[in-house]
Amino acid sequence: MLLGIAGGLAIGLLMGLLGGGGAILAIPLFVYGLRMEHTQAVVASLAVVAVGAVVGGATHLRQGHVLVPRGVAFGVLGIVGSVAATSVAHRVSGAHFMLYFAALLVLVAVLMLRGVWSSRQGFTDATPRTTTTTSGAGAVATAVGSQAYSYRSTWIPDRPVLFASAAVAVGFLTGFFGVGGGFLIVPALTMALALPMQKAVGTSLLVIFINTVVALVLRGDQILLVDIPTVAPVMAMVIVGVLSGAAFSSKVPARALRAAFGVFLISIAAYVALVEA
Repeated sequence: MLLGIAGGLAIGLLMGLLGGGGAILAIPLFVYGLRMEHTQAVVASLAVVAVGAVVGGATHLRQGHVLVPRGVAFGVLGIVGSVAATSVAHRVSGAHFMLYFAALLVLVAVLMLRGVWSSRQGFTDATPRTTTTTSGAGAVATAVGSQAYSYRSTWIPDRPVLFASAAVAVGFLTGFFGVGGGFLIVPALTMALALPMQKAVGTSLLVIFINTVVALVLRGDQILLVDIPTVAPVMAMVIVGVLSGAAFSSKVPARALRAAFGVFLISIAAYVALVEA
C-alpha cells in the first residue's frame, strides 16, 4: 500500500511537471513493486495514466496551455500505432517484454539528457523572443530557438512528416507498453511545431489521454483482470501528484528535473536488465 501511494505520487508529479515521463514508472511499479503479471501491469498503467492525463490536462487547459486541434490530430494519428501494437503485444513473453521495456527506458533517458544538453547550448524555450511575421494574417509569433511558433492554432503542422511519424510511434508505444508517451510527445511538439515548453506539456497531456483510452478500448478483454483494490490507491495519488505538478510546472527548473530523471531511468533500466537477463 505504501509503495503504491509513493509510486502514484511520483508518477503524478512528473506527469504534471513534464507532461509525461512519470507514467513510465508505472510498469516497474506494478510488475516489481505490486507483483502484477506484465499484461495486467500494462492495463493498470493505461488506466492510471489516463486518469492522470485528464486531471493534469484540465488544469493546463484552464491555464491556456493546451492546443486542442493539434493535440486531437496527434492523438488520432496515434490510433494507427496503437492498433499495430495490440496485434503483436500478445506474442511477447513477460521476460522479453521487460527487456524491451528496459531498452525503452534507456531511449527515454537519452531524450531527456539530450534535451538538457541542448538547453545548455542555448536552445531553450524558457526565454522566448518575440517577432512579428509578415505572412497572410500578420500574426505575432514567438521564436523558440531558431523557429517561430504561431499562436493561431491549426490542424496541419509545419512539419507534417515528423508530426505524423511521432504520433504513430507514440501510439505504438502506448498500446504496447502501457505508457503515455509524453517523453516523445513533448520533444515532437517542440520540434515539429516549435511550441513553448508549457504549451507542449499541456498539449501532451491531451494526446496521452487520447492514446491511453484507445489502447484501453483495444485491450478491453483484459480490463477485468486488473486488481482494482491494488490500483485504486496508485490512481488516487496520481491525481494528487498531477495537480501539484501542474501547479508548480512554471516554478520548477525543468532542466535539472530532466537531468535527474534521465539518470534515474538509466538506473531502473540496469536493474530490469539484471533481473530479467
